[in-house]
Amino acid sequence: MTSVTRTNVDGDFYNALDRSDTPPSLDEIQWIVHADPGVTTRYVLLEDCQTPLYRACLKEKVHSHVIDYLIAQWPDSVRLPEKHGDLPIHAACKNGLDISVIKELVSRFPESVGKKGSSLGTPLHFAAVASLGTSGPSLEVVRFLHETYPEAIQEKDEEGSLPIHNAALAADGIGEQNGVVRFIADAYPESLLAEDDCGNLPLHCACGGGLQLSTVRFLVELAPQSLHHRNKYGDLPLRWALLNKSDASVQILDYLISLQPDLHEPEILHWCYGDISAGNPLLVEYLIQKFPQCVQVQDENGQIPLHKVAYLPFISKKFELMKHAHVTMLVDAYPEGLFVRASNGQTPLEALLNRQCLEETREFMEETMKDILSGSLKNSEVAF
Repeated sequence: MTSVTRTNVDGDFYNALDRSDTPPSLDEIQWIVHADPGVTTRYVLLEDCQTPLYRACLKEKVHSHVIDYLIAQWPDSVRLPEKHGDLPIHAACKNGLDISVIKELVSRFPESVGKKGSSLGTPLHFAAVASLGTSGPSLEVVRFLHETYPEAIQEKDEEGSLPIHNAALAADGIGEQNGVVRFIADAYPESLLAEDDCGNLPLHCACGGGLQLSTVRFLVELAPQSLHHRNKYGDLPLRWALLNKSDASVQILDYLISLQPDLHEPEILHWCYGDISAGNPLLVEYLIQKFPQCVQVQDENGQIPLHKVAYLPFISKKFELMKHAHVTMLVDAYPEGLFVRASNGQTPLEALLNRQCLEETREFMEETMKDILSGSLKNSEVAF
């Protein structure tokens, strides 16, 4: 292994491997290597310590022939981690590469299936979520890794998560999420009630980041007690569902609420808002329709949900557009909320007009204020 200054050939080689629109062809890689055979055995990007094989495994659509060729050029590269400790097999599993690539990497380095990477996760952890790819987890890959190294299904990563937590999350690609969760649950039933370091069950993960109602339904049916399990912060899976931004978010939330007819969480709409974040507008709209009074509920600081939106900082134009959507929804549902004073004495109207916001939001506030003051709240005391 050698380290050298980047050359023109190195640049062509890594540009081909890093190209995002189309993966490199075998002919292209062979042509570059023919010009400088040593290019495949150099760490060109010293700060990353990434071998060409590792870089190729970062590309979801890379052809297996390219992987085979790079391994043939530098067989030991299957054993070389990048600076954070991830091996090529971790990258391949993380990005949802074809089963043929995974099998080839394992055949060249059988011990790799039990090796833990940067997050202390095994290849199975990465394959269960395929978090950086768009195709999502592959049941075929997960089954192969489990058969090769069964112990991984019970091992935890640095956050205390089992592979089933990752599979339930499946944040960036549906793939075969439901099948993967079912497979892991069948192989290790105890994992359904296993907590990560924050006390979250797989159901919390499926509600918060999953993309399929069927996965949530499956987890509830197998372990109904998980529906009422609170993590270390007192959060039910229902609360995590309010963080879900997928197309299935409303379906998931509606399903969870339907299973809890005696649900009493007055501040449920407050859960949609953090110090620098706002929930899925579709979920906010759903909650307002389902529980009309939730827009009026004050928390321990005397704030209604509209206060929470008003206090969100100006981050970007895109964020303000999202914030504007929340403001209009909440004000339309509870116009009088503009004048509700929190414990600090401030109203949402004052907070909105005193902070940087979109001109559209400011105009909406001013027009709404005029309408309200000319009507039923004409005599309200409002500080400007």
